[in-house]
Amino acid sequence: MEHKPSDWRELFPYMRGRWDDFSFAAFSMGVVALLSSVSMGLIKPIIDQIFIDKDVDMLRDLAWIVPGIFLAKGVFSYFLNYLITKIGHGIARDIREELVGRLLLQDHAFHNRNKSSDLLSRATNDIAAVANMTMNVPLFALRDGLTVVFLLALIFYLNARFAALLLFTIPVFALIFVTFTKSLRRVTYRAQELIAGVYSIIAEAIDGLTMIKIYLYERAWLGRFSRQNHDYYKAMVKFQRLTALSPSLMEFLSGVVITWVLWWGGIEVIRGSWSAGDFLAFLGASFAAYQPIKHLSQVNSIIQLGLASWSRVAQVKNAPIGIVAGLEQPSARDGEFCSGIVFEDVHLIYPDGRGALEGIDLKISKGEVLGLAGPSGSGKSTLAMLLARFYDPTRGAILIDGRNIRDWDISSLRKLFAFVTQDAFLFDDTIAANIAIGNPQAGPGEIEAAAKAANAWEFIQRLPRGLETVAGERGMQLSAGQRQRIAIARAVLKQAPILILDEATSNLDPESEELVLAALGNLLKGKTAIVISHRIQTLVNTGRIVVIERGRIIEETTLPKLMSGESGRLAALMRA
Repeated sequence: MEHKPSDWRELFPYMRGRWDDFSFAAFSMGVVALLSSVSMGLIKPIIDQIFIDKDVDMLRDLAWIVPGIFLAKGVFSYFLNYLITKIGHGIARDIREELVGRLLLQDHAFHNRNKSSDLLSRATNDIAAVANMTMNVPLFALRDGLTVVFLLALIFYLNARFAALLLFTIPVFALIFVTFTKSLRRVTYRAQELIAGVYSIIAEAIDGLTMIKIYLYERAWLGRFSRQNHDYYKAMVKFQRLTALSPSLMEFLSGVVITWVLWWGGIEVIRGSWSAGDFLAFLGASFAAYQPIKHLSQVNSIIQLGLASWSRVAQVKNAPIGIVAGLEQPSARDGEFCSGIVFEDVHLIYPDGRGALEGIDLKISKGEVLGLAGPSGSGKSTLAMLLARFYDPTRGAILIDGRNIRDWDISSLRKLFAFVTQDAFLFDDTIAANIAIGNPQAGPGEIEAAAKAANAWEFIQRLPRGLETVAGERGMQLSAGQRQRIAIARAVLKQAPILILDEATSNLDPESEELVLAALGNLLKGKTAIVISHRIQTLVNTGRIVVIERGRIIEETTLPKLMSGESGRLAALMRA
């Protein structure tokens, strides 16, 4: 994704509903900052009135004032830390939910362009950095900023002339701060991009572990991972070098200024024009003021990392939605299918310029079971994906019941379809939950009936917890045939009027295929269906068979013609 700096003010809407917490946190910041300044101001009476004037009454007063100040500071520090942390994690939760919701709205073309591991990194690693920024900026920048303001007020109260001279050092501190800011932003963005690459390579290894092992690819893969990991390491070392250099320069500058205060203040005390209490209070306040200034330079690295991460998050959050919903109200066509499907001169060209479909003209009547055959990569699955608007045609139109699907409400449109694909995807949830995803209101009896219709009930009963057995990540606790039958049960329970069967038996052993084919026969009764396959067994229930090659319809036939040898091109494909 192209890097475009994002406006940090976009974060303000996430404060909605949190202003009460933030207001009390801000009040707590002010109290903590004020008490820090007051505690420095106590140095003057301790030196002048207790140590020099031997004032016992002042000693008694301070015996309860000092603990009271530190108790109050501790209480308000607790509220400050708790509320800021609560706000930060709440903002992170809301951003993450919005981002994931946005990812679900994006079309397949968007997900094809962007690595899943990079999107995962943005939804986790980058949002964590944004949360860290939202917690640390108020905690350090605002609190320490207020502390500096109150301490400066104390310093001016103690000696306005010396305080005015100290103000001349502020532009130097500001110059150091600004100088490092741009470099930090650039380095942090690069680091976040690199760690996303590290995640990507690890994800590939987990998904492709069998191939890595069988082809002895371990050493080459580790070399590739090591290079990416080392690049990330170098970026983080550079980031830490910049992070450490700024406060170090400020530390040196602070030492020079404090030495100047010590020198000239000491001369004033020796001359008798300044009391020891005033001088030590001024010196202590100066020390105390430079500590939060140094914190501000340290928190700059957190800010820059957070802003760079926010830029990456905002790229996804603000990415335009590829599939725009129609203006029709969601309830207008709630799962209704009346007449048929029409493809009118449909073309599809991918963003990289590759043509997928060209001049598709096709009519499918209600109740028809249409077969789609053709070589791998010919556009069969793409044609089916267009129906549910996972992609939109580059040219031409697709009509359902005489209405362009671009005008349909997307939810109403997708209620028409149930998909059973080559690789049945199951969630890491119970089998019952996996069957019911298309009909969450279904009761146990309906789920059981769907499982029986899919020839899945027999093996489900043998599982340790039956329908409550967890399928595992991607359903890996089940065999391929079992996963496929669960997918069919899911389609049965959805009761969609249009079925898409995409190579639904191609990866199965003969026994599993027989069970799945029987289940598909039950599923197809009374339905409109598109059966995508290059195997005769799967095309048995079809009427017409349309052959697609290189994105074009080249032949239209039937199974009897195929069996009698009249369909030349399809017969050749079946023999291949």
